[in-house]
Amino acid sequence: TYFDDYRNARLKETLFFRTQGSLENELKEKCGWTMKIPSAYHIEKADTIENFVQIKRLEPDINIFVHWMDEQKSLNISESWALEKINWMLSHYENAYLQDDYYFTTEKKFNNRNATYIMGLWQSDTEYSGGPAFSYAFRDTENDRVYVIAGHVFAPNQRKEPELRELELIVKTFTSFGAE
Repeated sequence: TYFDDYRNARLKETLFFRTQGSLENELKEKCGWTMKIPSAYHIEKADTIENFVQIKRLEPDINIFVHWMDEQKSLNISESWALEKINWMLSHYENAYLQDDYYFTTEKKFNNRNATYIMGLWQSDTEYSGGPAFSYAFRDTENDRVYVIAGHVFAPNQRKEPELRELELIVKTFTSFGAE
């Protein structure tokens, strides 16, 4: 844990040295949430009707997907529901989806909220690509919203751990503000 925390602290220094404040403010105003977005990333897709945003970095290909639903007090965030949402979000990238039997689900804390955490392997049959992916599905009771945040990496012939670490650090900067 000590070494992991040290690596994260060192990475945060470089990763968040310069973030895109105007892009972060735009997400806050239009979507009611934000996260720190390092300079190498851009918004690939933003759909406030479907409540979906895809944030992307190229070479290696790293994607963050955020989907939210308002007024969902009675929604049961089950594994099957979360998988359905994750696969819907991943489908925006080369028709990707989580591979059956190549993921695990657990309960985990996400920014002091209980979350359904899923980690596994994604694949795309149309592009013959794949890689590691993770997601958090959680309820924001303060703002009466449910969020699903997913990230995945496509880095052929490379180690994936550094990119997954970077993704986790970015995603954990997520802050919600409710509908503006």
